[in-house]
Amino acid sequence: MLSRRFIILLLMMPPILSAQNSSPLSVEAHGAFLVPVGALNEWFLPVPGSAGLCIGQRTEGSMLWEGVFEMASFTKPNTKKLYYSTLDVNLKAYGAGVQMRYFVLDNSFPVEPFLNASAILYRWQAERGSMATDTTHTVIVPSLSQADWSMGFHIGAGVEFAPLNGTFLSLQARYAVVLGELWPALALRLEGVSGFQIVSISLGIRQEIEF
Repeated sequence: MLSRRFIILLLMMPPILSAQNSSPLSVEAHGAFLVPVGALNEWFLPVPGSAGLCIGQRTEGSMLWEGVFEMASFTKPNTKKLYYSTLDVNLKAYGAGVQMRYFVLDNSFPVEPFLNASAILYRWQAERGSMATDTTHTVIVPSLSQADWSMGFHIGAGVEFAPLNGTFLSLQARYAVVLGELWPALALRLEGVSGFQIVSISLGIRQEIEF
């Protein structure tokens, strides 16, 4: 069985970076606003909680392959839906993987729409605070910490334009599913989450570097 470290190294390698590819190196930094969907929305509120770095190369056609490094966090409990509004919950994740972008038009247009898909391996950690559920303030439900490795899959679409030669600004929307699980707590009337579903809206800046 492959070790987790080896899997991460495989996912971090953009598959088309090679000496035979004369395309410029592409480097992008982006930030995103995260909206939890489904059962995850019962725990958390939307937050500006994601940042990422993409490094890759565009092929001679319409494809851009990238290695992706991401971090995301949910730190605002959904007090309107949690039965105990003072319950402290948070979720953080770090990941690395591979992303493909397909540009619908050729690069002679100033504005280019694109589609993208990615597979990312995440290390995530979730924490739930303790709670006293009676008038004596005795801790009835202890705190809980979960951590695991999970695959995540993203699909999305966006547009980018070039205000300067070799510099691109992008706006994109993505839907993601991370195959993790948050355990339920019946004493807290807190339902579990099977699969973290997230919609994100991101802004990015990408630079192409000749080498």
